[in-house]
Amino acid sequence: MLHTILPTQMQAAEQTAFAAGLSPLLTMETAARAAFDVLLDLLGVPEEILPQVRECAGDFGTTLPRYTGGVSIPVCGLIVDQQSALYAQNCFTPGSAKVTYGTGCFMLMNAGKTPVTSHSGLLTSIAWQL
Repeated sequence: MLHTILPTQMQAAEQTAFAAGLSPLLTMETAARAAFDVLLDLLGVPEEILPQVRECAGDFGTTLPRYTGGVSIPVCGLIVDQQSALYAQNCFTPGSAKVTYGTGCFMLMNAGKTPVTSHSGLLTSIAWQL
């Protein structure tokens, strides 16, 4: 959707989506990160083209009036679905958690400011960055 209503500002929007949604690639432990760097080299993908982590709140541009009722609307925040549910359900303190049932079952927990490495195959990611 953002690609349609913010076509010239899409790079910034995609970078924020990575901060919340695909952050495991950007917050890996050193050994896993080294393996990821080798994979980038094998595939010939320069690391500088990968999105940078950005805050979820900021100036991402304005919508094109033809898509938003004839007016330009500023887009000042982006966050992905499960992380936005964690935020909306007031899980602001470490240890607070939420479960969402829908097309899947998802449990997210606020682990605080320091990433926690799971020893049980769970995923650590950034919920939001403000």
